[in-house]
Amino acid sequence: MGIEIKVDDRFRERENGAPDQGLRPHPERWKSENWDAEWGESVESVRKRNMEALMDWMPNIVEIVFNGKEAVEINELAHVAV
Repeated sequence: MGIEIKVDDRFRERENGAPDQGLRPHPERWKSENWDAEWGESVESVRKRNMEALMDWMPNIVEIVFNGKEAVEINELAHVAV
């Protein structure tokens, strides 16, 4: 079809690290955005990695806040002049 597929590793899944050190044995990883360990990524480090990748791909990045299925707030987080 002639369509080029571009892969950006910054959009990869969150790194769990060593066996038995993932998300289920350590639910505190979800409770604190900055919780980090040698064997995995914090929520904040994943957010930062994803935002940096999005800045390269999209001119506008927005956050949409939901209450159930209803969008109650839309915030522009970044805008890149093209």
